[in-house]
Amino acid sequence: MNVMYSPFFSRGSIKAHFIYSNVGDPAHYLRYENATDKEKEFIKFIVNKSEVGASGEIILIDRSKGVMSLKGYKRYLLKRAAIAIVSELQKIDLDNTKCPNSS
Repeated sequence: MNVMYSPFFSRGSIKAHFIYSNVGDPAHYLRYENATDKEKEFIKFIVNKSEVGASGEIILIDRSKGVMSLKGYKRYLLKRAAIAIVSELQKIDLDNTKCPNSS
């Protein structure tokens, strides 16, 4: 997350990777979360496609005006990123025939 904040005008961006594993084993997520090179660990995770139901990246850029706190603005950005991720995941067919951002 990158934020430039003032109480009346704020700019922010978020880059978020999302991964859905159909294995249900949290070990992959924990390795990613604890990795020093998250980009490399993310690539390792998506290479084994038998374990990945969906993966992708969301880049959100925002400019907001109005009275707000820094904490409130960060929460707003995170909520918008979550909505964007859910929107991408909803593009997957119920029978798992489509997976965005994968080949």
